[in-house]
Amino acid sequence: MANQVLDYLKFKNQFESIDDWQKWPDCLLVHGSEDYLIKKSIQLFKSKIQPDNREFNWSEFDFVKAPIENIFDQIKSYPFMSDFRVIEIENFLIAPLSKQQAFIEALNQIQDLQFVKIIFNETAAELKKKQVSLSKVKHLFYEVQCKTPYSNQIPMWIKQMANFYGVTLNQDVIALIHKRLGDQLSLVDNEIQKLALHPKALLSQELLVSDVDNMISYSDEGQIFEWVQNFFSKKRLLTEVQMNGLFDSGQSPQLMISLLARHARILAKIYEGKNKNLDGPQLSAYAKVPPYFLKNYLSDLRRWSLSELDYLLVQLAELDFLLKSQNQRPAIVFTNLIYKSLPVI
Repeated sequence: MANQVLDYLKFKNQFESIDDWQKWPDCLLVHGSEDYLIKKSIQLFKSKIQPDNREFNWSEFDFVKAPIENIFDQIKSYPFMSDFRVIEIENFLIAPLSKQQAFIEALNQIQDLQFVKIIFNETAAELKKKQVSLSKVKHLFYEVQCKTPYSNQIPMWIKQMANFYGVTLNQDVIALIHKRLGDQLSLVDNEIQKLALHPKALLSQELLVSDVDNMISYSDEGQIFEWVQNFFSKKRLLTEVQMNGLFDSGQSPQLMISLLARHARILAKIYEGKNKNLDGPQLSAYAKVPPYFLKNYLSDLRRWSLSELDYLLVQLAELDFLLKSQNQRPAIVFTNLIYKSLPVI
């Protein structure tokens, strides 16, 4: 599909190292599960256009709704007081295949996209459905995959965001943000923007937990993480009560399954690391979890055998199948899972 396939950080480093905009890719496919990184990828392009001229040199289209002729009118237009212009196209891969093919055929007839760059902005779910026609693009093409980072990479992102907004955080605050907000960078970014308004931050002073404890919100994801923690702590009654509350608030069963499976796989990975005599920072890096979470995982490990974790993963796969294929009520199948997996205490 692409001349190069890059994750966000590799794309950012490569993009910022190229001074001549004519050497940038003609077309860019940006997709993934992390909206924050998708937005940052697109902002890299936007930042290269002079602020006063961005309005005249940046066009956005919903490919499902926009006539192809209107898009090509902009592609063929010359930039206004700028070296180039950018066309951002959303929802290309969910449009009818015939419309995709017609667009690609017309695009390939243009020999040189000399003054324009085209960004295809897609989601991961859309990319899996149809990706045939983009493989036929003749022009220099990059694919940027914006995946949610591993949990042990989130502290680095929190620190980078804080530096961007001019906020100095100590490690305890970084850990607090991660524990309450989980791994979604968009939520983290919003909270750090709030912290940037703290009086100490405005004076360029380091923020402590006591300064920000009441400012950092608990996300819905944070509530699910608490439920997952109680599940692996084998707190059967509390797990069931919280489960009903999550369903009452409209929480996704698939997300709950995903987080349980993720936690189980991390515990299995820690088992594997301990069998290799790894400990402390080495074990944390091996399991791809932040050091301040490792203590909790080790505590869970004392409650679960490796065979129990294997059985749980089988149960979660069956639960996922039941929900998708037989239209079972989530509360019923999750209750069965809790009763099978957690002992009566």
